[in-house]
Amino acid sequence: MNNLLKKILFVIIMMVLSIPSAFAVSKSESKYTGSKLINQSINVGQWMHWAYKCGFGSKYIIAKEVGKLSWEDYKAFNSGWGKMNRLDVKNCSKYKDKAEKILNNYLKDLSNRVNKELGIQP
Repeated sequence: MNNLLKKILFVIIMMVLSIPSAFAVSKSESKYTGSKLINQSINVGQWMHWAYKCGFGSKYIIAKEVGKLSWEDYKAFNSGWGKMNRLDVKNCSKYKDKAEKILNNYLKDLSNRVNKELGIQP
């Protein structure tokens, strides 16, 4: 029985340790690794977490996409996302349209700026 408990505990520990890495993006995966391109990346991270906490759907979980575009913006975005962990959400329906607009514009703007920095024509 003791041996079985150790095996189960080992499997649980391995599962818990592997979860964060399953969602993480490494710097080597980023298209652009220079300085942050969008000053509002922290605020966008907060908005996206707020929208997600409001129940607007998983489409607001865009950190991986941000990380694949720009490393420094990814770090800033995650910093903003983390700031919302301890906060409650209010006025969800009032600001849904604004959150949707921010979501749509941010990824487009970031992609365009990355391409511009890298000299890639659309």
